[in-house]
Amino acid sequence: MRAAARARHEGRLAEAKRICEGVLAKAPDNVTALHLYGVLAFQAGNLDAALAIMGRAISHARASALLHNDLGRMLASSGRTAEAIAAYRRALELDPNQPAIRHELALRHAAAGEIGNAIEEFCKAFELAPDDAFLRQNFAVSMRGVTPASIPANLEAVLLRCFGHDDIEHQTLAHAAIAILKRRGIFPAIRKAATNRDGVRAEVAAHDPSVDAFTGDPLLDALLRKALVVDLELEAVLAWLRRRILMDLPADSRVGSPVAFSRTPAAQHFVASLGLQCFHNAFVYAVTAAENIAVEALASALAGRIAAGAAPAACESELLTLALYRPIHRLPFADRIAEAPSHSWSEPAAALLARTLFEPREEAALRAKIRSLGEIGDAMSRAVQSQYEEDPFPPWLTIAESERISLGAHLREILPGFDPPRALDRPVDVLIAGCGTGKHPLEISRMRDTREIAAVDLSRTSLAYAARMARKLGIDRVRFIQGDILEIGKLDRRYDLIECVGVLHHMACPLAGWRALLEGLRPEGVMRIGLYSERARSSVVNARRRVQELGLSATPDDIRTLRTRIVAGEEPGLEGTRMFSDFYNLSACRDLMFHACEHRYTPLGIAEALAELGLEFLGFELSPALARTYRERFPGDPGMTDLAHWDRLEAALPNSFIGMFVFWCRRVPKPPSSTTTLSK
Repeated sequence: MRAAARARHEGRLAEAKRICEGVLAKAPDNVTALHLYGVLAFQAGNLDAALAIMGRAISHARASALLHNDLGRMLASSGRTAEAIAAYRRALELDPNQPAIRHELALRHAAAGEIGNAIEEFCKAFELAPDDAFLRQNFAVSMRGVTPASIPANLEAVLLRCFGHDDIEHQTLAHAAIAILKRRGIFPAIRKAATNRDGVRAEVAAHDPSVDAFTGDPLLDALLRKALVVDLELEAVLAWLRRRILMDLPADSRVGSPVAFSRTPAAQHFVASLGLQCFHNAFVYAVTAAENIAVEALASALAGRIAAGAAPAACESELLTLALYRPIHRLPFADRIAEAPSHSWSEPAAALLARTLFEPREEAALRAKIRSLGEIGDAMSRAVQSQYEEDPFPPWLTIAESERISLGAHLREILPGFDPPRALDRPVDVLIAGCGTGKHPLEISRMRDTREIAAVDLSRTSLAYAARMARKLGIDRVRFIQGDILEIGKLDRRYDLIECVGVLHHMACPLAGWRALLEGLRPEGVMRIGLYSERARSSVVNARRRVQELGLSATPDDIRTLRTRIVAGEEPGLEGTRMFSDFYNLSACRDLMFHACEHRYTPLGIAEALAELGLEFLGFELSPALARTYRERFPGDPGMTDLAHWDRLEAALPNSFIGMFVFWCRRVPKPPSSTTTLSK
């Protein structure tokens, strides 16, 4: 059996199978042979045979955790989640100290929508393998489905550990971190003070020692530095704390006093962390008239002191306060700040300056080096370009590490019933059309076997952000190119995969852009498309109409004005916009409610577009819960590709595609040609 195991390990599967069959012919109950024979059947795609063989092996070795674990893996691959969970649980009863089995069990609970059980198993797995990167990455993905009720007491330690690693997307941890912070005993009092218009009571609460305990909370610090706060109650608290920090500056600090103001190291650390959050959310928080006056005075006083020869680091407390309201790289005295010796700043200030001054400067230098397809000719494309040059989108800080697999293997995992062409099992050429700030092409470079990745966007500013992040992450296989989708033919290349997610619906004529992309698709290639949902965005439609009625424009002040009215409940019908994560970043909020152009679709509308373009629908990307709901309602469509069924489901559950429809398609395959052989 060692020879069989070695042959399997080296990829000689037929030889391994022959050895197993030889052993079983002489000893039909040999558990080791049965186990390997079952695994080989599973690898060959013979699931029923594999399950039967594993059943025989287990009947002779019921106390084997390994057998039950492999049985669970096979059941999970066939969609038999409940049976897989039972198999994994039996394996853990036999050997409870196996982190890999707990990891698999957690994933199966997540697939079943049992997030509470999934988190419990993830936490147990972390106790056994605290530094397992693969475990950490799957945990982060699973946290997207978290609810406050599903968060156990021991999750906080896991979150803090995960925030300390940059190989995951920290935003997935935000909801859980926020829920835990809101359970803190001091939070209700702080929240009350933040929403109380009684200035005296608020002032007292601001100087309560327990507030210092909250602002020094390690979990709050990690959240502020690594993710976007997407909760209105916590946002109100942070906006109130920001206001107190500004107003607590001595009056003479805001009128040019030569005497520097200082804070405790803990207070300075919190101000810097909050400054990073404000920069990350593009200064989305509402600003009162009193704050505006104080900020103007502070900016003027700082400029005067530095012009008079003061060392920038001597004004650190005032500068960090100003960074709560304005981006440092756009200050008129930014050059002087950049010239200051790095050792003159405290650690919190240095971290803030790295993100808000030096990284934007690096992007400015990279901007001019980006290749261009030429001038943008289309009027709507120019309008959209202008928006994203002002507000690069979307903002992001980290991407997840992932095991690199072929595109074909990925499609087999997510699209039931689709057998990808063998060409997609080899390294592929990829075009990302509308890559924004580059997060997705850089993820693709880590997740897929690729030869070349071309990433195109209208905005040089967004592409400069992408180029900086590629350099930071050490990724060199992505080519960033500035240009219009309508001019994509100038690349003069063909691609195995073309992705265009969140872009076509912002074009004057989405089908024209889609056709232009289709010209670059290889015959066996696939497309991944993302389009807004008409039903899920009803509140956004109302908001866009309200923008026109109020005469608002896409300026920071007007965006904050509408947002403040929505938060205060002054805009009936727009409450749904608060469900979108875009609501919590100023640039994203502009994209959400103030965009120059937006089209929306229903599943039937997608079907019409596909038919017009000669494309075949391969399936949506779905959460486990939504996939489960569809299968329950339409069991006769195991491939989940009937768009009429999807239209009925979305009509009943209009928030099913609250982000957007993301789906895969390809050219409609040509029927095999019939040939007649003529004989003489």
